[in-house]
Amino acid sequence: MTTLKSFILRLASNEDGAVVVEYVFLLIFIAMVALGAIRTFGGAVTNKMGDNNNSVANAFGN
Repeated sequence: MTTLKSFILRLASNEDGAVVVEYVFLLIFIAMVALGAIRTFGGAVTNKMGDNNNSVANAFGN
């Protein structure tokens, strides 16, 4: 436990640690935006792909 505490203290006192934290927050934000977009547009994209699949199948007589 002391090694974790010392690591966190060292990371907090070091300027590189702040940069790492900023990148982590940025990565989390990007992931949240991506997941939101997938949830919002996912159903519409799935339906459109199904329509395209049916159109191609009908074009080849299947």
